[in-house]
Amino acid sequence: MPATDYVLNSKMNPTGIGLEIALDQDVQPVKAVTIEVAYTDDEMAGVDRENLVLARYDEQSKGWIPLESVSYPDQNKVSGKTMHFSLFQVMVLTAGADLESARIYPNPFYPNRGQTQVTIDGLPEGTEVKIYTLNAELVWQGRAASSGALAWPAVNKAGRKVASGLYLVYFEHGGERKIKKVSVIK
Repeated sequence: MPATDYVLNSKMNPTGIGLEIALDQDVQPVKAVTIEVAYTDDEMAGVDRENLVLARYDEQSKGWIPLESVSYPDQNKVSGKTMHFSLFQVMVLTAGADLESARIYPNPFYPNRGQTQVTIDGLPEGTEVKIYTLNAELVWQGRAASSGALAWPAVNKAGRKVASGLYLVYFEHGGERKIKKVSVIK
């Protein structure tokens, strides 16, 4: 599969490994569908397989959108959840240099539509992430992996699903701080 120069997230690098799902009719899934893409050791030589994600090509924006993904380095595959059949490619996600490239998706987050986590990427490795209510109550916290990403399963500190609403996402790394917002709609 040819790689394209159009990547929405500049911290993603194409591998050229992927697939296309095209139907005879313009039909899309009503619930999230998991897609798995396998690769060989030779195809990923020199690549940190922990940092692999599956991305979907978006015709409207002419760019790649990373999916909620899981990399299985020991099984030579990457899986991702999608609500749209399209062109898919395995990408290497790399950490950002600063907090300016931080992204939160899907935003808004719809758990009742099959979405299972909010992905935050484009962060420097080790960035501290805290999610707060608008009343400044700490809901959840985590740290960005070497890929510059982490996933929030939309739960609170006790592990219970959060309520619908607007949440503040606080980032801190190397003295730099940034706040963004994420919506949860049930």
